[in-house]
Amino acid sequence: MTFIQLDYDTWFEQFKPITKTGTDHIAFDTHDDSDFLRTQPNSKIWTLIDCPGYNTAVIVNGSAKLLH
Repeated sequence: MTFIQLDYDTWFEQFKPITKTGTDHIAFDTHDDSDFLRTQPNSKIWTLIDCPGYNTAVIVNGSAKLLH
């Protein structure tokens, strides 16, 4: 797995995220928006994972399911 570091503006320009219909939000909820997300190819889905123990967050491609 390769990791690259991007600031938000670079990430936004490079990956051109879509927005929720009727909003300017680029974040989708895995529960409320699941029907819509299932219609999208996995190559167009990115998941933000918070890593509080490392004081950072990472974005991974695909739909990630995390078990707690």
